[in-house]
Amino acid sequence: MNARQHASKIGRQTSRALAIAALTLGLATTALAPSSALAASLTAPVQDASVQGIFGNKQPADLTVGIAHSNPFTAGQRDLVPVVIENHGASTDRDITVKIMVSFGYEDITVRGAFGQDWECKRGEVGKYSGITTFTCETDGLDADSHKSILVNMTANDRDFGDGWIVAMVDPENKVKELDETNNIGKQNLGPHGVFEQQFLNPEQFMNDD
Repeated sequence: MNARQHASKIGRQTSRALAIAALTLGLATTALAPSSALAASLTAPVQDASVQGIFGNKQPADLTVGIAHSNPFTAGQRDLVPVVIENHGASTDRDITVKIMVSFGYEDITVRGAFGQDWECKRGEVGKYSGITTFTCETDGLDADSHKSILVNMTANDRDFGDGWIVAMVDPENKVKELDETNNIGKQNLGPHGVFEQQFLNPEQFMNDD
């Protein structure tokens, strides 16, 4: 074998060795890929698919409203009726809107935020047919497990206060994402005749009363 043939043989052997090395490396990479994917899946954070599917990664608020006045009015009595808005879910920085409706039979009605809380309240027109007085109040957000209150001050007249009532609706247009959208209405009798106990009054029928 002369020098040229010997060099050619070495070149072929070298090329074959490089090809085998490349094939071996490719197989090793392919074999390791599933293990890497598995490791990544094991280290990824586990999320609640039911909550994430509806609200993304952010937990929703859960707003409720209640009326903290249990004793019925008497004729001519003037008193404060607290409307309490609570958040049983996560904090929200969305504006919180509360619509308050007071039935006929009550006069000189004023509304303000309790304890210096930042509420902006506007009085609507008295219902043409129902005689209901409406207020709309707004505040900036509500922290988790906290509450804010609105004080409604009113006087019972001497004629038809007995069937009186107050209704409050928080987030009436469903602008705030909530865990439960069915617990946003609070209602309370003001007079001694128990209108709500008769179960014929639906507060939502007065939402668009003109």
